[in-house]
Amino acid sequence: GEPPTTKGYTPSVFALLPKFLERAGPTAGEGSITGIYAVLVDGDDLNDPIPDAARAFAQQQLPGEQATLIISPCSSARVRNWRNWSAQRYAQVVDHAVERHGMRVLLTGGPTTLEREVGAQIMQLARHAPHNLIGQTNLKQLLALLQRGTVLISPDSGPAHMATCVGTPVIGLYSTSNPLRTGPYLSQRWVVNKYPEALRADGGKSMDEVSWGQRVRSADAMDLITVAEVVAKLDELMLTTMMPE
Repeated sequence: GEPPTTKGYTPSVFALLPKFLERAGPTAGEGSITGIYAVLVDGDDLNDPIPDAARAFAQQQLPGEQATLIISPCSSARVRNWRNWSAQRYAQVVDHAVERHGMRVLLTGGPTTLEREVGAQIMQLARHAPHNLIGQTNLKQLLALLQRGTVLISPDSGPAHMATCVGTPVIGLYSTSNPLRTGPYLSQRWVVNKYPEALRADGGKSMDEVSWGQRVRSADAMDLITVAEVVAKLDELMLTTMMPE
């Protein structure tokens, strides 16, 4: 029942090892005890960025094999750089995932006031309250959670690229930045891309008329992304995961 902590070993192992090792050596008038000890190390362990303690944390939070939707609802806060979708729309996606696909839903994010507030709003608005870990993970734990997830929904943010690194598909929500430049490069198929429409609405220009890194500086741009478009991507992705290879 103990979680692994280091190299896959449980906490009690490290408490017992000193007692075991100290038995070797000379004894009072009764000779000596010779011990030969071997340590087995997984050769690939040094190449794995996710430590066992983080994996154990993720397994505790997401036990079993149930399909899991992870939502990282917020991007980093910058001046005049609006990349976040509304909590109400996220809540509708949560309910769709639960009711249509029987998924469990996990919220992740950093400890900022904004992220905590958005998480609380989603919890309040959704009929099926997700598991909220916003502000409660470090980066290694987040990476382990993303690896156990079936799919991540996120705006233009770091977790989208972290999920890509561990092979988890990303439904990216892009309206104020070009997903061909900043999007999850292995999940372009799943991106909801409203960047061209946002460019036209904000400045009347096409993608060919602006610089490669041009952002849309409009607080309403993310509203161009509809719930129907996001759940359509989720439905398609879930269908592909059930198809035999």
